[in-house]
This record gives sequence, structure tokens and C-alpha cells, in this order.
Amino acid sequence: MKVQIIRPLKEDTKKMSGIGYYADFLEAQLEEMGCEVESIDFELNLDHGIKHMLIDNILCPILMAIRGRKDTDIVHATAEHCSIFFPFTKAKRIVTFHHVLKKNESNTRSWGFIWRISVIIAKMFADEFIAISPLTKEDMIRTLRIPAEKITVAMHPPKSEMFREDVPKEDIVTFVGSFTERKNPCAALSVLKEML
Repeated sequence: MKVQIIRPLKEDTKKMSGIGYYADFLEAQLEEMGCEVESIDFELNLDHGIKHMLIDNILCPILMAIRGRKDTDIVHATAEHCSIFFPFTKAKRIVTFHHVLKKNESNTRSWGFIWRISVIIAKMFADEFIAISPLTKEDMIRTLRIPAEKITVAMHPPKSEMFREDVPKEDIVTFVGSFTERKNPCAALSVLKEML
């Protein structure tokens, strides 16, 4: 079975985001299962200029997606914005949602626009959706009106590098993620207060 993974560019392992870790984890699991994996990596930013973004991060991924139409069985977009390449694919399409962007939540208007366009494309082309948590699934159903039967919850483990081996497990309290409302840091503080 051949799986095309559409994912953000690979990241430095010391500064890896949850989305980057998920993409690496998924790719490794599929290869371990014996799948042939083709990775389509891209980034949507102008850090290296508009020419670089247009050629290397839009045109090249589109061409890879089109080339894979002949022999690809599944296309998996590892984050919402990765689904922008779905119109150029023909295989079964799966997209993973890491969260549902709330109104005025994004860091920039351009990112909010890209995310919203990606969701429209995902809803039009995706055969299945993966939510990384039950809360994300609820948001997808309530806010995006995606049918519940098309959504599977698949929570992935945190990076093993986050946990030192020399610390007794009963002494560990962690909060994984950025301190934003959707990560619910207040709940983490409540749990910590109850533990003390």
C-alpha cells in the first residue's frame, strides 16, 4: 500500500511542534507497518521569499500530488492546512485536525484565511477525518458541521524526550502545549492544585 503524507517541513527535533511530531510519528508507524510512504513537505511563509514559496512550497507539492495519482492508495494531510493539495489527488483522502480555529484566534489574518480555506477544501474532498482529541471532534461537529460518523479520534503520545528517565513518574506534572485558551491551562492548574 502506498500512502502520500502531506505535511509541514520537517523540524529540528529540539524545537518540534506537536504537528511536526505527529507527522513524524505517523510516517514512522506507516513505514513500520510495511507501507510505502511518500512525503510531500511544504511551508506557507515568505521567510525565503515569494519565489521560493511559490515554486518549492506550492508548485512542487502540487506536481508531486498529481504524479502520485497513478499509484497512491491513501493521501493523509497531517494538519488542516495540508489539505489544500487534496484537489490534485485521487486516492482516499484523510485529514487530521489538531484544533478548530476560533474567531479572532489566529496570530495573523493571513494564517486565519489559509486555515479557513483549508477547512473548506477538506470538507469538500476528505473521505475521513481524524481528530486528535474528543474535544477537537466536538468542535469539528459543532463548529464545522462535519458529520460525526466521518470523524475518528486518535490521540497520539507526547514526545518521549519530554520525560527524563531519572525522575520518578509520580513526581511529574506536565502541561503540553502553548498557553492559549484552547489548550485549557486553567484545567491543568486546577489539577495541580488538587494534587497539592
